Amino acid sequence: MRKIIFSFTFLFLAITVSFSDVHTSKQPHEGSVTSLCIASNNTLFSAGDDGYITNWQSSGNGDHYQISDYQIKLLSVSPNGTDIAVYETDGYSLNRISVWNWRTQTRKFAKRITANVTSLNYSKKGTYLMIGTTSVEGILFLVASNGTVVNKIDDSAGIITMSLSSNTENSSLMYSPLGYLIYTNLKNGSRKKSFAVESNLEQPLTYSNDYFFAGVKNNTIFITQATTGKTTGKIAASNPIICANRTDSNLYFIEQDGRNIELKLIETDNESVIETPLLVKKFKIDTNTKITSLVKYQNNFYAGCKNGTLYSFTTQASTETNEIVPFTEELYGKIFDITVIDNQFYFLTANSVFKSSYSDNTIYSVVDNTGKKNITPCDDSILLWTAGTTDSIVKCSLIDKTKSTLFTPDRPIMILRKFKNTLVYVESSTTVKTYNLDTGAINTVFTGTGIQDALLYTEKDLYVAKTATSNPKSSLIHVDAQTKETVPLQVTTDVVFSLSENQKANGPFYGVSVNTTKSKTQTEIFEYYPNTDNFKPRLQLSDEDTSAFSYVLNNTVYTNIGKNKIYSFNLGTKKQTTLPRFASLPTKVCGNNQNLLVLNKDGSISWYDSGSKKLLKNWYVTNEGDWLEY
Repeated sequence: MRKIIFSFTFLFLAITVSFSDVHTSKQPHEGSVTSLCIASNNTLFSAGDDGYITNWQSSGNGDHYQISDYQIKLLSVSPNGTDIAVYETDGYSLNRISVWNWRTQTRKFAKRITANVTSLNYSKKGTYLMIGTTSVEGILFLVASNGTVVNKIDDSAGIITMSLSSNTENSSLMYSPLGYLIYTNLKNGSRKKSFAVESNLEQPLTYSNDYFFAGVKNNTIFITQATTGKTTGKIAASNPIICANRTDSNLYFIEQDGRNIELKLIETDNESVIETPLLVKKFKIDTNTKITSLVKYQNNFYAGCKNGTLYSFTTQASTETNEIVPFTEELYGKIFDITVIDNQFYFLTANSVFKSSYSDNTIYSVVDNTGKKNITPCDDSILLWTAGTTDSIVKCSLIDKTKSTLFTPDRPIMILRKFKNTLVYVESSTTVKTYNLDTGAINTVFTGTGIQDALLYTEKDLYVAKTATSNPKSSLIHVDAQTKETVPLQVTTDVVFSLSENQKANGPFYGVSVNTTKSKTQTEIFEYYPNTDNFKPRLQLSDEDTSAFSYVLNNTVYTNIGKNKIYSFNLGTKKQTTLPRFASLPTKVCGNNQNLLVLNKDGSISWYDSGSKKLLKNWYVTNEGDWLEY
């Protein structure tokens, strides 16, 4: 057993006063670093595929805050030093620009964009957000303070991948991958001039006070005189990442081959480009990764990598090849899942299942884990399985610690629940099956498409949540688990998911539904009364949230609808409470009479008082198997 041996509360008291919700550490991103930006106070912001924004301080620690469960592809920091703008996307249909007050971790506004976003910048004074897109309109201007769309350009330039404003914000310079540099008067919207340049350049940027324009194409760096459109340099380079500030006199780039990285410099002489680059230095990084983002501030470079780590190095030339180490440090492991059995909390990590409590704060190892990601209570045992795979379902006794394999699903398992002596599970969103714990018999109860969840209400009453587009044309259906007779219920929403049981006998059960009409999209937490066929909404969100959950405990419904926080709704008093969140987004909740336990997306947990809903502490489990407290 292991006790808490680290506490960061007193170490970062000054920071936690200002940043009540952030997590302060050297922890790297989970997944690729996608964007880096220097703020006006000379601190570094990083964004990643994990939806986190991190503000790195001179002390080496970063203030981490997760704003999205989607990838953050672009990041820009306002000249006011307070606001940050990000581009979030699911890689498919969702493209969203959101602006946040970093000091308070509050979102000022969000805008859905109908096309992919290719560039994101604040204008020089911070008045506007300049958003390059792949739409025919090309560029979108938002008032940075409130998100109002304004028309600043009369003549559409088509797809735009770079947009910058002048110091006065009276004009702009844009690059179109169709092969044009375009100058526009932002006071009257007219085009001032345009030049034909190399098309389809990636990483477009300007330097030398916007005198030079540079980009990359086919392992070649193209440099253009931005005031004439004349190509002044073509430099061969192997998959380079170019880097320069608008005021820099010269252009830097890196080439990387595995761990080996070369920093090179392209000089200018009397406003001409010297096409033979200088080798500034060679260095190695200590892991088998790849630099994905690069930014320069004064004489320092900051590099973000595919594995989430960040490095820094200087412009100082060197003839030696040195190995540099990241300034990030992976301090803690990840909790994959949580559950409660007989008022005891259980935790699943990559290596083990253990139990612990807020009052005892001691880690008691239960059984080893061999690659499973989900945990389900089963009387005096636990079930280990992995959603989205065909891995076997393993039963682990809490009494004698023995393990046994119950069955292996035919197709990827999505949902697994227990009701008395029966397991109910959904395979590949097409089949609902049951497994008898006494006999080992497997029975196919329902087949279809778009199945989201299944709940066994009694031994014979099965409720299946699904999309309404598949037959039968209802998002919630009743299935007789014995005769397999199917009855569509009068539920008119587009989709139902995340069903949750009520501890009260013959009481309602709960779930989440999403419905879209011509005028709006709405996500609801509902309760359904099987005895009266009454479908009643309880909480509503005027947006789509297909990852929300519902959970019922002590006559209270909990949900993360909206993704940002946990909300509780007392079914007796009808009182709604918002639970304060930690740095990471909440993904699951369970509890007993004393405490609520919330699992966060980054694998941390948050403890709350069940009665007052007060946030007590936030814990991580370290790589050594200890608690780390914030």
